[in-house]
Amino acid sequence: MNFFQLSVQRLAIPLCLTTILSGPPLALAQSKDDCEKALIASRSLPLTKDVVIKTILALRDNGHPINHKAMERGRSPESREVIGSIVGRPFYSKTILKAGEREFGGWDKALVAAGIDPKTVRIRKPSVPLSELNLIAIVQRLNELGIPLRARAVARAGSDFEELCLREFGYSLQGDSLYAAADMYHGSWQNLMKAAGIPKDRWEPERSKWTKAQIIAAIQALQSSGVKLHIGFFRRDLEGKVKKTLLAKIGRASSGAGLYQAALVHFGGWSEALKAAGLDPSLYVIWSKKTKFGQTGEDALNEEEEDELNSISPEFRNVTDEKVIATLIRLHRASVNLFPDNFLLDDSSLTAKILEETLGVRVTTSQFYYHVKWRFWGWAEALAEAKIFLNRY
Repeated sequence: MNFFQLSVQRLAIPLCLTTILSGPPLALAQSKDDCEKALIASRSLPLTKDVVIKTILALRDNGHPINHKAMERGRSPESREVIGSIVGRPFYSKTILKAGEREFGGWDKALVAAGIDPKTVRIRKPSVPLSELNLIAIVQRLNELGIPLRARAVARAGSDFEELCLREFGYSLQGDSLYAAADMYHGSWQNLMKAAGIPKDRWEPERSKWTKAQIIAAIQALQSSGVKLHIGFFRRDLEGKVKKTLLAKIGRASSGAGLYQAALVHFGGWSEALKAAGLDPSLYVIWSKKTKFGQTGEDALNEEEEDELNSISPEFRNVTDEKVIATLIRLHRASVNLFPDNFLLDDSSLTAKILEETLGVRVTTSQFYYHVKWRFWGWAEALAEAKIFLNRY
């Protein structure tokens, strides 16, 4: 056994690769299909020109937008499933975009290589200023089309929403831009809905279907099953333990975030809900001088963070995620610098006004920053939820 064969054996390189690397040129043609299958089975195909072209065509054939912005922002499970069927791993479409730009020297060139005219998929954005008048016409038309008009759905609408607006109104419009414009011209999304005469059942947030007794039973079931009730772990529920436990114990598959919001509605806070369930809230503290999220070391809170977090009012702690997202959007639209180093030093009247008007409570920029950072497990993560992407992140 020579050195090459020994290295292959120790590294567990697929047999088809050994044939390609060590065999004659004919072995490459004979082993290509087997090699692709082996690579897909082990990990994924390298994003070569051929793979990128196949993925582009598969996305197009399955009705997914393939313009540059849609590829950059696309995160739908459906598009990831299509990509996974070609590549072997459910990459986000942005990964395919970057591979296309790398392999072909630009996304338009990748589309041309796939036999697609870039002009047929590109979304053009004429500068159309939003006003109080056409905002009403826009939402009335969206209502006629049956588009979900709850604030959260609009603020998080993706590229499909943009393409629909392009077809209906002749220009592309992002959901978060529409939401922010409603806040600017009408004071809130709800006020715009009322001014446009949209029925309440089309835009009002879904009311909690939980009762106090059900919330208490759910908390007790989670506690007896060993599920962590610390608010950071609980609301994120990264492993899905909350939903699985609630389904098994009380027959209701609710997320941690859903139960948390119900507790706010019925009890006014998570600590109050824990007390009603017979638990000691101090055992499930949000902040700790030594730990953050139950961890130590680099994740430990410093004194500045502790002081700011401990000074936050209960009213701000109970502000909904939707209001936090809306605040970030308003700050971004107002050209407030959202890089942490700059935002923490921002004491302008404009920023203070936006924070107070949108949140309904008075907070400092540092209080807002540290609380949002905790709530979403990171400032960049919060910005991503609001669909705000800054280059430094």
